[in-house]
Amino acid sequence: MPARFTELPVSAATAYAQLQTAALAVELARDVSHLHGSFSTKRVKGTRQWYFAFREADQRVRQIYVGPDNDDIRALVEKARAAAPLERLKPLAKSALALGCTPAQRKHIGMQYTNC
Repeated sequence: MPARFTELPVSAATAYAQLQTAALAVELARDVSHLHGSFSTKRVKGTRQWYFAFREADQRVRQIYVGPDNDDIRALVEKARAAAPLERLKPLAKSALALGCTPAQRKHIGMQYTNC
C-alpha cells in the first residue's frame, strides 16, 4: 500500500505549533483593527466624532462609533492603523511552508494558514 503522507521533521512540526499558537493569540486579542476598513471623522451636532467603516459579509457598509475627537482617541486610531496583527503570522507561515507543511487552500479558510 502506498504511503499517503510523508513524515515531516520535528522542525516542521515545531514551526506549525508556533504558527498555531501565534494565530490563536491573534484570534483571542481581536479588536476593530482586525476588520478590513478605514477610520474617518464626521461632524455630529457641531463636534468631530471618529468612526470605523467596514463591509459586512453581504457587502453592506457598517460603521462603528469609536469616540469623540480627542488625544486618546487619535492615539487609538493611530495605533490601530499601525497594527497589522495578521502580518506577524506571515514569517511563521513562510517558515512552516519552507519546512514542508502543506498550505491550506485560501478559498476554504478565508486566509492562508498552513496545515502539517
